Amino acid sequence: MCKHTDCSWFNSPVLAGCVTHLKHVTKRRGTQMLSLFIYVNWIWSRQIPVSPAVLWQDMIVAISCQQNPDVNGFLEHWKRCFIHTLLHPNLYNILCYYNDPFSPSHKGMKVQLTQYAQSPSPVFLSHNYPEACDFLIYLFIFFTSYLSLCLTTTDFSILDVLPEYIFNHSVLSLNDVENMCKEAAAFNLPLSTLELNIEEVQQLFQSSKLRLQLVRQLMNGPTVTIYRCGDSVGVCSGPLLPHTGLLKIFKMLQLSPVTLANQTDTSTLMRLFGVAFPAEKEKNEWERELEEARRRDHRRIGTDQELFFFNDVSPGSCFFMPKGAHIYNTLTNFIKSEYQRRGFNEVVTPTLYTTALWERSGHWEHYSDNMFTVTLEGSQTYALKPMNCPAHCLMFEQRVRSWRELPLRWADFGALHRNELSGALGGLTRVRRFCQDDAHIFCTPDQLEQEIVACLDFVRSVYRVFGFSFHCLLSTRPTPCLGEPEQWDNAEQQLERSLKHFGERWELNPGDGAFYGPKIDIQIKDAIGRQHQCATIQLDFQLPIRFHLQYVGKDGQLHRPVMIHRAVLGSLERMIAILAENFGGKWPLWLSPAQVMVIPVGGNSESYAKQVVQQFREAGFLADLNDDQGATLNKKIRSAQLAQFNYIFVVGDKERESGTVNVRSRRGKQLGRRPIEEVLTSLKQLRDTRSNQDEF
Repeated sequence: MCKHTDCSWFNSPVLAGCVTHLKHVTKRRGTQMLSLFIYVNWIWSRQIPVSPAVLWQDMIVAISCQQNPDVNGFLEHWKRCFIHTLLHPNLYNILCYYNDPFSPSHKGMKVQLTQYAQSPSPVFLSHNYPEACDFLIYLFIFFTSYLSLCLTTTDFSILDVLPEYIFNHSVLSLNDVENMCKEAAAFNLPLSTLELNIEEVQQLFQSSKLRLQLVRQLMNGPTVTIYRCGDSVGVCSGPLLPHTGLLKIFKMLQLSPVTLANQTDTSTLMRLFGVAFPAEKEKNEWERELEEARRRDHRRIGTDQELFFFNDVSPGSCFFMPKGAHIYNTLTNFIKSEYQRRGFNEVVTPTLYTTALWERSGHWEHYSDNMFTVTLEGSQTYALKPMNCPAHCLMFEQRVRSWRELPLRWADFGALHRNELSGALGGLTRVRRFCQDDAHIFCTPDQLEQEIVACLDFVRSVYRVFGFSFHCLLSTRPTPCLGEPEQWDNAEQQLERSLKHFGERWELNPGDGAFYGPKIDIQIKDAIGRQHQCATIQLDFQLPIRFHLQYVGKDGQLHRPVMIHRAVLGSLERMIAILAENFGGKWPLWLSPAQVMVIPVGGNSESYAKQVVQQFREAGFLADLNDDQGATLNKKIRSAQLAQFNYIFVVGDKERESGTVNVRSRRGKQLGRRPIEEVLTSLKQLRDTRSNQDEF
């Protein structure tokens, strides 16, 4: 229910203009539209309390009296408009425009529902019948001025944004929104597309600075793709469905605040998340996959297994506890062992640099907002490094290089810092402090193809250890890009030849290369079918030019080297998150932070159990002892299984006398009594070969 307390709005020039124009319209359309408008006006002018539902029904009755098909069409659009109103939070005002770019004749009315909190996806309404549209505009101005709706972040209540109106006991649930989406989809609205340049986009979204900001962030070329679905218009890369009738099931997920680029204060902008399915079967399958993903969530695993945690004293930076640090160091050592046999040399570089380095590399101009800076010694500004490549260029230029030294392969495990937005942080997948298995290769143009193939082989050998399947994407020149077209053509052809020689599945990804050179991105698939992009191989034409890097060739002349950026694991933090979810917290022996649990049975076996623990620790395994006298054997075994120990050794008097251990796997399979030396040999083989098998 709502109660009107102020009628001054009815005397405003806006309403007077509406009524005047309606009188002109109704000379041709009859008087029922104007009568309906006067009826709504009369309700509030007399301060008669009426619920939105009653008002809506009265409007349907009044409009249904119209036999003209245009008005019936108007009813459908009004209902759709009502749905969009509920779907968009903080509705504040309506702005009217002409010259709809989607209309072939560039005629018709376009009504933008502009939100109080600058919605990222305003709704546009277009009509072919101006009389019905005129009435829609005036009715909506009147209606939303008093019944503006918003969804709160707590209880999704429908509230009036004007202080003189209060809705009591009126709640819009996510289920209500789902039903409204079904009703809107039932119109079988077609989805059409249009390519607009920046001038046309600015005209289309001129009323919303936020919309323009978001569009500019999405534009990577001279045009951007705009999609229209019925009354809604928005930027989308597509492709989309041909029409909404293919969507039958909707599921609203959450309403959450949105953090924008370059935003420091708390935003009131809200975004409603949801998914849609063609049938109930697909929804059920998605829910099963979602539940499996929740069960494998690396944040839950990290807490349960005491691997890592985060704290507000250092937002976005992970605290790795002993077990998590074991995984971290094991992955690092794995990559370092590959470096030794693949001709990479590890270097160590500083963390803090003056802005002179970043200005020289070009990062200060394009990336300074994402860098942590400090001011020292008066006015000198320093920045924590977000990447290693400029420092490696400095190392290359320290002396004159010869073609005989190339290729130079330098790897760096230095800590990197990037000032990610707080709203973008999420567990280990997006952090502010991280480490990459970062390497840069300086080579001659003739060596480029061979080095690319070697990098791809590096990626394949590492991903096979984890059991990942993968495919490659050849990302070509974007618009705009730096460098000569001939240089890009030659580099892309070399990458394509390398991929063909590599022999694995790959596909073209036009226009998605870095502005400084083409690249190969490697997409991996985990145990539950999700795609992740970790490894990358990028060519860089610009840094060697900016740093004037040169080498003396066979002809005695100075030449420019080619620079390759290469990462296999990518961020160690993110790879640990992917591996935790891929294995479901059941780490393979070589990577596991909980490898062996020894459980003594009987008072005389405790000293033997300690001896077994020490023997396995000396062999380099992580072995623990459960000598809790108050727990039963079954409880101890179950506790070790829940803690994801790879193997459980039960030892009693018989095992002590025979020098054996009774082995169980964490999956509960009993492998029987085995001599200690045999078990040590088998586990060493599993560890040293980085096998993912449990049994031996």
